[in-house]
Amino acid sequence: MTPRENAAGFFSRLGALLADSFIVLLPITFIVAAAMGQDWFTFLETPGWDYAYVVYLIVTPLFWSGYVVGKRLFNIRIVRVDGKKLTVWTMLMRQLIGYFLLAVFTFGLTTIISAAMVAIRKDRRSIHDFLAGTYVEKVQKD
Repeated sequence: MTPRENAAGFFSRLGALLADSFIVLLPITFIVAAAMGQDWFTFLETPGWDYAYVVYLIVTPLFWSGYVVGKRLFNIRIVRVDGKKLTVWTMLMRQLIGYFLLAVFTFGLTTIISAAMVAIRKDRRSIHDFLAGTYVEKVQKD
C-alpha cells in the first residue's frame, strides 16, 4: 500500500499531537520539575526542559510498532515508506533533526509549512516525514 492510500489526515495527526501533549508532555513536565525542586513556571523557562518528551517521541515508536500514546488513541502510527521496521536512525531523523531542529532554526516556519503539507498533499507527508522516509498511516480498529 502506498502512503497515499492509507495516510492519516491533518486533523487526526493534530488530535494525536494534542492528546500526547496533555496525556504525556504535561505529566512529564510536572514530574521532572518536582524532581528538580522547581515550580512549573520556572521550570518551563529552563533550557532543555522538554528533552524527556523528545526521548519519548524517539524511543516509544521503536518498541510500540510506530505508536505513541496520542497516535494510538487516534488509530494512526508512524511507518517507513519502504515497509521496513522503524530504526533509531529513522526516529532521530524524524523527531530530532526533521522536526525539532528545523522548527527551532526556522523559528517555527517549517512547522507551518509541514502542517500545510499534511493538509494539502495527497500523501499527507510533512518535512520530517520526507527526511526520515516515513509517513503516518491510518490503522484499522481491532
